[in-house]
Amino acid sequence: MFWGAIDKLKKGLEKSRNSVFEKVKSIFLDDDANKQLYLEKLEEILILSDIGQSLTQKIIKNLEFQKEIEYSNLIEKIKEILTNLLINSKSQGTINSQLNVTILVGVNGAGKTSTIGKLAAIYKEYGRKVLIVPGDTFRAAANEQLSKWAEKSEVEIFSSNSSDPSAVIFESLKYVKSNGFNEILIDTAGRLQTKSNLMQELTKIQNVISKFTTKENSKIILVIDSTAGQNGINQAVEFNNYIKLDGIILTKLDGTAKGGIVFQIIERLQIPILFVGVGESIYDLLPFDIKNFIDSFFEEEKN
Repeated sequence: MFWGAIDKLKKGLEKSRNSVFEKVKSIFLDDDANKQLYLEKLEEILILSDIGQSLTQKIIKNLEFQKEIEYSNLIEKIKEILTNLLINSKSQGTINSQLNVTILVGVNGAGKTSTIGKLAAIYKEYGRKVLIVPGDTFRAAANEQLSKWAEKSEVEIFSSNSSDPSAVIFESLKYVKSNGFNEILIDTAGRLQTKSNLMQELTKIQNVISKFTTKENSKIILVIDSTAGQNGINQAVEFNNYIKLDGIILTKLDGTAKGGIVFQIIERLQIPILFVGVGESIYDLLPFDIKNFIDSFFEEEKN
């Protein structure tokens, strides 16, 4: 299923990678520049690439101890620093054998619906019996879109006449118990992180789910559109203030030059990144691994 995943990741990060490399190369075109000027320009490039100020300063501080700054080994040194800083962070999810309930949340347009379809395909490949639950009862087209994704991933979608998301989820979990499902993927309506009434609705959904499974086997995953850049960080902070997030899925990494947001999320938020989306195909959602990501982000400089 994940054959060629590294190549997909490299291709998906092409815009981000090229943006960083082109700017870093330009630093070294100035023959009169000294080490301090190189570092100042590099700091600006990394911050503008959404790697974040805190992590950027740690990178620069590490580089300051180098006697010389040469383009030929700079990229490898940055890779090494990032790996050392982030390798022990929580950045991967696991699939266990019991009943798992996953609620996907996020703002409108983040890619929740397509992500659910892709997750369903992944879990099905792992031998799980998957049920998709349309908890977005506000958007007329949501159910239709989910049905198409359920068909693509060859899994079942739950049907309900209720207009109350919590009631739909309650009905679906009763159905699950009598039909042997063990992986439940729940869609929710898109909501701005600043709308307290909609955020409180998520707490109500959590309470419903707690009647059917343990906290360890239920997850709230925030889906972030990578092209949102710094606003994606703000979304994660606000959502996490209302409901403790168990993980993040980043979509549309192939459509942005600011893939550095990944490093900032790990370093600043300490919320695991579980998957990254690098395309529209059903198998373009890839399990996240920090070392593979760093290698792919800086791959171009090996040649």
